[in-house]
Amino acid sequence: MEDELRAAVRGTAPTLVVDLHGALTTLGSEVLETALEDARRLAAHTVLLNFHDVDYINSAGVAVLIRLMGRMRETDQKLAFVELQPHYRKVFHMMGLFQFAPVFDSEREAIETLQLS
Repeated sequence: MEDELRAAVRGTAPTLVVDLHGALTTLGSEVLETALEDARRLAAHTVLLNFHDVDYINSAGVAVLIRLMGRMRETDQKLAFVELQPHYRKVFHMMGLFQFAPVFDSEREAIETLQLS
């Protein structure tokens, strides 16, 4: 059985990290929305979603991400995916999500790359 999604915001503006734990499904929508709202209130310009401890993502979870990506674009925030499992990296790539949010192997790589852009 899947674990309920948990999210923790850490770091300092302008780049904050949201550590995700558990399963990203429609049930996790509110948890993720709350974490991204917390990041916005903390003046994050860039949010890294760290998927290291995400063990399951279904199509409803992807839909949640797409909706939240749109909201972030409206507020001129950047979003990046970090430490996606290979299977989900492939799915996200096939769905074209990387056009709107780049993916990185590590937080360090993301921060270094995004600071240069």
